[in-house]
Amino acid sequence: MKKVLIWFCVFCFLGIPMAASAGTLTVHGGGDPNVIKQFMDAYPDITVYTEWDTALPEFEQAVLTEDGAIDIFIVDAPGKLKYMVVKQFVTPLDESEKLTAFSKLTYPGIRDALEKDGHLVAFALNSYAFSWTVDETLWKQYDMGEVPRTYAAFFQKLNEYDERYGTDPSAPPFYDCNGELSYLLQELTRQYILQYERPDAPLDFGTESYREALALFCDNWQLLEKYSYGNRSGDKSLLFSYSMGAAVTWLDSDKAVMLLPPALGDAAAQALCTTVSAAVIHPASRNKAEALLFIEFMAESLRKESYMAYTLYQDLDQPIRSAYYERNVKQAEDEIAVLEKKLSEAAEEDQRSIQEELDLKRAHLMAIHADDWKVHPESLQIYGQAAKTLRVPYDSLYLNTDVTTSGMNTLIPIIERFSGREPSSASMDALIREMNAAAKMLYAESN
Repeated sequence: MKKVLIWFCVFCFLGIPMAASAGTLTVHGGGDPNVIKQFMDAYPDITVYTEWDTALPEFEQAVLTEDGAIDIFIVDAPGKLKYMVVKQFVTPLDESEKLTAFSKLTYPGIRDALEKDGHLVAFALNSYAFSWTVDETLWKQYDMGEVPRTYAAFFQKLNEYDERYGTDPSAPPFYDCNGELSYLLQELTRQYILQYERPDAPLDFGTESYREALALFCDNWQLLEKYSYGNRSGDKSLLFSYSMGAAVTWLDSDKAVMLLPPALGDAAAQALCTTVSAAVIHPASRNKAEALLFIEFMAESLRKESYMAYTLYQDLDQPIRSAYYERNVKQAEDEIAVLEKKLSEAAEEDQRSIQEELDLKRAHLMAIHADDWKVHPESLQIYGQAAKTLRVPYDSLYLNTDVTTSGMNTLIPIIERFSGREPSSASMDALIREMNAAAKMLYAESN
């Protein structure tokens, strides 16, 4: 019986290092257990061990250890990948024609984060996009026109909604921002950082662009509270300041669609902030050939999966039906056939009720054909357009996925204090001064 990953986790828990040996691979940061099993079935002479990702101090220690104990690190960008690149603990993957060919098919924003000095140093395994979502069904029902592409347009739509539906107690929330007023300002600030942060100077929150957006927040905070999720009736909102996964998804019977977050200033500045999980081979690995083989295997498995792969690869342009599509169609068709036969044999007084049931079944079958997708045709189009703006903020001091080192952790308490005491133009200057002081401190500590 093959050795299984649980063994290694026991050693990790006890703090006992697991030395590398011929025919073994050690992967820090996890991995898909199904893919690992498939790999070991395909290559029975290679056993793969995994250990969980760790907090930053333990991670740094693992990276700096040059005993070859860990062959592959699975890390995030922005985040721990930057640490490995800066410390030069990465191995170029250029000798793999398969990985370099696959990498060229990824979206440019992803590829740029994983290539350094012309070399592919990490291979993308999955990604997460920090998008917004619109309940398209509700948005059209309330005749709201174009979705907002800037924060100025967002606040304009909020005021329009208030003018038209302010006296309607049944009107649903305009937006859901995780239940906190400060969260919208956090989102606005993250977008500002994505647009304006540069590696050669502290971030300046005193620009006209941030001031204008902040002034809109101050002028509209009461409306924001009035129409936020939790302060209105209903369990749905028109807009959500967070992702709901695939570009097209469903909220019960409502169609929900991915949106680019609003930009500060010009709508052309809209961008999709994205994190990427990637595989890196440690230079001290004594099993580089096996490690490369394993990453190639993961890459091929991912390409076959496609649901996650289409967020990485721009050449995947074919929709995919769900695994249950054919079964669901057959079941619906069989039920329709039974009802059609029953209708043909029914007495006249029973035909109406049978016909109504038959109409419902036919509508259900049409819904299966329209909606039963693993990757929806419209998702490909929507995500493909959004991904043209995709950015992995590799160098950001603030948008790091590691919560212990992200600069946003310094800014969030400042934003929460400001949002929690009736934000106004009078308090805006104080907020900007405090944010700029924090930005200068973070920049100094990083250089």
